[in-house]
Amino acid sequence: MDEYQDTNGQQARLLDLLRGRGNFYAVGDIKPVDLRLPPCHARVFRRHRDRVRTAGEHHVELFDNFRSRRTFCGRCRRWLRMRPAASNRTN
Repeated sequence: MDEYQDTNGQQARLLDLLRGRGNFYAVGDIKPVDLRLPPCHARVFRRHRDRVRTAGEHHVELFDNFRSRRTFCGRCRRWLRMRPAASNRTN
């Protein structure tokens, strides 16, 4: 399941009921969770990660972010500065 950090407690419980042992692949980024989502979502993410580690199941943690390279972020910032402010737009 991609974007597991967006899973809340009820959704996580439902997933636990539906999936079998050893056949669930969760992908997510804990850092954005801490910045933009309620703390309960961060707890859900961490709880799943800790449960996988404790059970000795396969766990891979990636530390490099390949989507936010300096050149890419710089281009995005320049592009956003060139766009007119949202309040100036007409629909």
